[in-house]
Amino acid sequence: MATLPEAPSQADLEAAYLVRGAQIVACDGARRLAVEAWAAERAMQDDWSAEDKRLGWRSWRR
Repeated sequence: MATLPEAPSQADLEAAYLVRGAQIVACDGARRLAVEAWAAERAMQDDWSAEDKRLGWRSWRR
């Protein structure tokens, strides 16, 4: 997290503003990646479940 010295100058404020913006972009990217991974995992589980239903009792033989 971006921090400021006790008596920040204008340059300190601008630098902290830029750092905080970069941190927000990185966090948003990580969140987006986590959501995409979760969605892909769910899709694989749904596909597996659909195949189990299609195969019935024989699905354990995979």
